[in-house]
Amino acid sequence: TENRRKLDMFASFSPKGDRLVYNSEEFGGQELMLMRPDGQGQTRISIAEKTYEQEPVWSPDGKGIAYAGRMGDDEYDIYLVGTAGFDLDEMDAPPLMPINLTDNDDRDDMSPSWRPY
Repeated sequence: TENRRKLDMFASFSPKGDRLVYNSEEFGGQELMLMRPDGQGQTRISIAEKTYEQEPVWSPDGKGIAYAGRMGDDEYDIYLVGTAGFDLDEMDAPPLMPINLTDNDDRDDMSPSWRPY
């Protein structure tokens, strides 16, 4: 994406190739963003500003995104957020509530991946 002041990174295409998830420093942290491959429809899907969400990966069926995330000084955990019904044309879509899949107080959990099924 074109963002001259902040970093955009960790991009991942949806299984159908019609959406891209990535993380951006646009809002002061590292928040998750969605957009179309042509760069249109950029939409933040993070639940809060100044969170740290990295390494997003789409589920094989395209219905979810797993990522490593943390709030403040907490350790990174692996989260899952659903994408069903999310409309890229609606720029002010409500944030999606993630599910914490790991909850380790003494270490970081990073680099989520999916098992093929």
